[in-house]
Amino acid sequence: MKKFVRYLYAYKNGKCVQNVGFVKCEESEDRAVLQIYGKGFPVNGDDMFELFLFYPEGDKCIGISMGTLKNTSPVFSYRLEYDACDVGGRETFDRVGGMILTKGQGDRKNWYAAKWEEIPLNIEQMIRKEEPMEEGPQEEVAEEPEEEELQEEPAVEPEEEEMREEPQEEALHVAESVRVEVPSDRKQKDLIYKITREDLARLPRCEWKLANNHFLLHGYRNYHHLVSFEKDGACWLGVPGVFHPNEQKVARSFGFDQFMRPDEGEIELPAEEREEDDEFGYWCRTVSTVIGE
Repeated sequence: MKKFVRYLYAYKNGKCVQNVGFVKCEESEDRAVLQIYGKGFPVNGDDMFELFLFYPEGDKCIGISMGTLKNTSPVFSYRLEYDACDVGGRETFDRVGGMILTKGQGDRKNWYAAKWEEIPLNIEQMIRKEEPMEEGPQEEVAEEPEEEELQEEPAVEPEEEEMREEPQEEALHVAESVRVEVPSDRKQKDLIYKITREDLARLPRCEWKLANNHFLLHGYRNYHHLVSFEKDGACWLGVPGVFHPNEQKVARSFGFDQFMRPDEGEIELPAEEREEDDEFGYWCRTVSTVIGE
């Protein structure tokens, strides 16, 4: 059984612009189950979403209609179960690369998608697969959860064996939140560097896979930067975010075991790269070297 979690994003003009939930997938050899959790959807009571699975074909995104979601609220939970017959055959089943939700018509159409892998596809240019399905999918709309209940759902830890890395033994005993302390005789630029995802190519080749770490990509999309610094004789890579126990469990499952907050003045950020929140900081993991200027 293959299990993993992916974030659900809103797309506009070919780019993902906002996180609106997440999708938990459990996939066996001949069957898959998606549990879709949405939050903050701009919907009215009469709105209807069409749900697609999709697979890449060259640079094209091919969508397979899996039915509609009716009476969707801004906060919802939805379960989809499908097998090879539901998507047109075994070959297509093995190629499924994510799910898409659409609402509206023409230029006012809204697009939401979760990708299993980070591949360059224009979600808004999806081509509908018109082949008839042998049998409709088994769908079940879960009872609409209260908002408080949905906020607790991310506590479900992703179980993605391919991406999970065992934390170092010492990390298991680290406090939930610590501060980055800059020695008074060292300048800020000598310790904390604001970097881009492309700068990760300056790490040793064995660590290049971090550029496709889904938790790192999520934080980078939201805040447009990463940080690299030295502390206590170790080199650290940091992903920006806001501390919350539920988010901590997700961060740890992707290898970012510690949360650190720089002191005031240690790093200057424009408004779009930070939160006005005392809990804003960085989910961190050790790496081989500091990526400096």
